[in-house]
Amino acid sequence: MKEESVDFYLQQGIFGHAETKPDERRMFLGSLRERALLALTKGQVSRNKPYQEVEQILKVNRQATVLLNGELSYASYSQYVKMANAAGCSFKV
Repeated sequence: MKEESVDFYLQQGIFGHAETKPDERRMFLGSLRERALLALTKGQVSRNKPYQEVEQILKVNRQATVLLNGELSYASYSQYVKMANAAGCSFKV
């Protein structure tokens, strides 16, 4: 067995499996950029009035999953949960 492969298995045992693009996955709530149809910042989600573009995208892409940041209060993202339910889309917090 090569020394490199032993080191690789040791690193996986200590730190877990290597993840592709960890910074991008943190930014897009566990997903990758190319899978995202639309991304809003925390400030945009916290606005009083939700973005109509989100509703339009959900109506067109019914198989989409809405990923919501659980660090925000429910009151700030509840409008988007209602939009997802109305469009027949799933959501994850």
